[in-house]
Amino acid sequence: MERGRVERAARMYSTNEAASRALGIEPRSFSRLCRRYGIETPYARRLRERR
Repeated sequence: MERGRVERAARMYSTNEAASRALGIEPRSFSRLCRRYGIETPYARRLRERR
């Protein structure tokens, strides 16, 4: 999966589940790809914004 697609989905959607569904992959795979590419997940973004 291309980094650009993963990055765009992470920015567009408010949950990891929604982003992974849009990409057609499992949420765990989405999280793993984000970790590999150094992309902040929607979940991590929400936690950061709450602080």
